[in-house]
Amino acid sequence: MPTIFSVLTKPFSGPGKEVSSEENRAEIARVRDELLAEGHIVHAAGFIQKVDGEQVNYTSSLEALKNCYEKGNNFCELDFLMTTDGQLVCAHSWKQLYDNGEVLSGAVSLEQALNCKVEGEFTPLDLDRLSAFMRDHTNIYIVTDIKQDYNVDGARLIAEKYPELMDRMIIQVYHEQEAVTMEEIGFRYIIYTLYRTSEEERTPEAIRDAASKHDFVAWTVKKSFLNDELISAIDGSGGIIFTHTINDPEDMKNYIAMGVDGFYSDVVSWDDIKKELGNGR
Repeated sequence: MPTIFSVLTKPFSGPGKEVSSEENRAEIARVRDELLAEGHIVHAAGFIQKVDGEQVNYTSSLEALKNCYEKGNNFCELDFLMTTDGQLVCAHSWKQLYDNGEVLSGAVSLEQALNCKVEGEFTPLDLDRLSAFMRDHTNIYIVTDIKQDYNVDGARLIAEKYPELMDRMIIQVYHEQEAVTMEEIGFRYIIYTLYRTSEEERTPEAIRDAASKHDFVAWTVKKSFLNDELISAIDGSGGIIFTHTINDPEDMKNYIAMGVDGFYSDVVSWDDIKKELGNGR
């Protein structure tokens, strides 16, 4: 499968940088190749065990991020919510956060969110805590899943507060037009994830049109959207396909046979999965 799209990618013009389209494509291809070799993105920082032995997922917490990295993973997806004072905190739902043992019922300020515990036990991440971790761990990429309708606002906040980390962030977009805006902001690495798209946005024609305009690191297609036409359109454009969320190696084998290249997974001990797959991935 080709690893560099034949598209007219705009020069990257993030803070302090100006590179040629050719160099930009080469950098995107490099990250794409790294992702393809890794074969997976750890979903919401992956499984982590609570003090009582219960294994939980979806925490996007500091402890889960550390566990993810220590298990040798270089691509980690995190969920982001917008606080009432316009900041980002990592969580999939406000109901995951416990304030003095009480579950939150909705959005709160950043200060209040950071005083909570994820699942009653774990430390929530904001951009300050996340950036500190990324500065200390220079080979990890964070894949963003910014919830609700503030993906662009959240991305602008990242770019404004931590421009030096933009090349370590892989921004997920949910519609093709969002990719235009992300490129204008200065993000180089973009994944087009299709789970919020309309049926019209997933036609082969729409897929080929989006691929002609943007050099995506990958395309993420939820399981129920996968079909031969869509896979063929992405594959024909030179793209790589990830699906989510898969934890069972036998399921992974079936999706690989369909043409899927990699997975979002809660599993952090990926060496065990590689042995099960038996294909080096």
